[in-house]
Amino acid sequence: MKQRAAALIAVLMSATALQAGQTFCVDPAKGDDTNRGSVDAPFKTLQHALELVDGRAKKGILSDKILLRAGVYKRAKPMGPRGGSRGLWMLNLRGTPRDHAVLSAMPAKANAPGAVRRKSGKWYERVVFDDGQVVKGPWEKMPGTQHIWQCKPGFRNGNWIKGDREIKRRYGYSTRTRPGAQFCVLQDGEPLLWANCVTPDSRKLANMYDKDLTSRQALAPGYRAYDVDEATLYVWLRENKNPNDCLIEAWTGDRYRSIFKGALKYATIRGMEFRLFENVYKGEAAWEPKPSTLQYILWEDTDFFYGHRGIMYDHALFDVPWDPKPKRNVSYQESHHWHIRYNRFYRISGEALQPMGEGNIVEYNEFIEKGHPSFGPKIWVSTCNWRSCTALIVRGNYVYGGNPGSKAGGYTFVFESTPPVKLRKGPPPRDGEFVFEYNVFLNNSSKRQQATTFEIGKGTGVFKNMVIRHNIFAHNKNHDTIGISTPHENLRIHNNIFYNERIAIDHTGDHYKRAKKGNRFGDVPSTVLIKDNIFVGCGTAIDKALVKPKPTDKVVIDRNLFFDCAPAGRNAIVGKDPLFRDPAKLDFRVQTGSPAIVAGHDIGMYDLGSPVAKHADWWAFAADGIPTTIR
Repeated sequence: MKQRAAALIAVLMSATALQAGQTFCVDPAKGDDTNRGSVDAPFKTLQHALELVDGRAKKGILSDKILLRAGVYKRAKPMGPRGGSRGLWMLNLRGTPRDHAVLSAMPAKANAPGAVRRKSGKWYERVVFDDGQVVKGPWEKMPGTQHIWQCKPGFRNGNWIKGDREIKRRYGYSTRTRPGAQFCVLQDGEPLLWANCVTPDSRKLANMYDKDLTSRQALAPGYRAYDVDEATLYVWLRENKNPNDCLIEAWTGDRYRSIFKGALKYATIRGMEFRLFENVYKGEAAWEPKPSTLQYILWEDTDFFYGHRGIMYDHALFDVPWDPKPKRNVSYQESHHWHIRYNRFYRISGEALQPMGEGNIVEYNEFIEKGHPSFGPKIWVSTCNWRSCTALIVRGNYVYGGNPGSKAGGYTFVFESTPPVKLRKGPPPRDGEFVFEYNVFLNNSSKRQQATTFEIGKGTGVFKNMVIRHNIFAHNKNHDTIGISTPHENLRIHNNIFYNERIAIDHTGDHYKRAKKGNRFGDVPSTVLIKDNIFVGCGTAIDKALVKPKPTDKVVIDRNLFFDCAPAGRNAIVGKDPLFRDPAKLDFRVQTGSPAIVAGHDIGMYDLGSPVAKHADWWAFAADGIPTTIR
């Protein structure tokens, strides 16, 4: 009897072992898909590893891990019926709360040959997902010019319809039959800037039939132009170089193309980089056959550059939990609890992030020069869109230089509650429980519309319990810094630094001007607290409509410090220098004798003599450069 019991236990233990997750290795240089997938005998392709893991996950075998050896991962997949190829790699990574499934670059020792140090300080082998295309020419000189070269690159019409009306409004034609690849062209890893005509005396504008014929930008060193009628790319390269001797690249420009798609549950993605992409990850939306399951995800130590969208989960606007007859409550049921940290988003033209659902944390990331002038007109969306979220924490992020181009548009951060009013049923939603703290917003916003740095309100909702505290807003001069567009229940803006801003806190945010009656701030009673902030050198610190709100709104403005700008509210400290240590180096700690030193918590971001919060020592921060050239 004991022998039979022991045998049964051994069988059960063996079965349990078979269900345990395994680690597989991929090496594009030395691997073979007939191998067993170990570190010593790796697979050659990521696709083979993903298919194996997918099959195991469907059998209930969870927590598999895939480690990628150094290399450039590319996949030319046929275009899909909607103008893009959908996912180049389909993921089905499923783990457990204690043991995540993992897709990661291979960890490496510090300073190992070829290894890279990512944002968190950890080292990995350099793994690059590159979805760019090389423009091979042949290149010929444009007749009658010395430095302008031309070729027919064979760009495919991308059917990137998002924002089509905006492009048509600005430039007079639809993008539905135009190639998107022209909107990002690199010379040896660095972008060529946008020109809308080839020479100053060109009879037409090459890229777009721009209605404003006075806004000509002819080719010059470091510029390119694309004639959509002749399907010809023109370049004048930096240092007057010959393009036949350089690496000229473009992205595909196809809206529906994505490096990753698929399901993630208790999964981690880390340690790699992405370049020249249309989307890195885009979840299946509500109208698609199998909406993605995206739950309890850790996404860290990845670099994104010269692409359109980063981590996206776009869904039907009427999928919200209070809709009495929802099609699918995708954003709340399928997508929640993302943890996005230690990533760098460098010169992205569209949304770097659009997480949805409950319990997301976004911390210690860098967003650098979103909407760079090299992208031309393909810039109209926000750096981060917090759409239909609740219980959201955003902290310790560095946001620099958003929308610097003259044609750039889009908010830096925007809070959007859906659906549009024509689809709304029942009372307005109350998305909320937001905390934004210890972030830096530096040199953001353009002169175009929809360029508010911090637009808190878009859509038809009433936001509740939003806290904006201990942040630095500096040199965001061309537009509003915080724009309050929609109603808010318990909005608290306290202990922030507003330094050299055009309008620090405006009650009529950019979306307010276009919102329908009933969805604007003041249409529904709001409660707002603005306290213990420091305003220095602002054109307008607090909008007068907040100083004297409607009787139905309760707005408390109390004990703020105003220097070199008009004061507002009660108990204001006026005309006294806060004595920052070194604003030029983002050191906004106050010195002894500062009027910001008060009983309890000091006014402003830091308490004199108290420990500094994690990663809030911005005076010691330096934005890291990342390699942009692949040969």
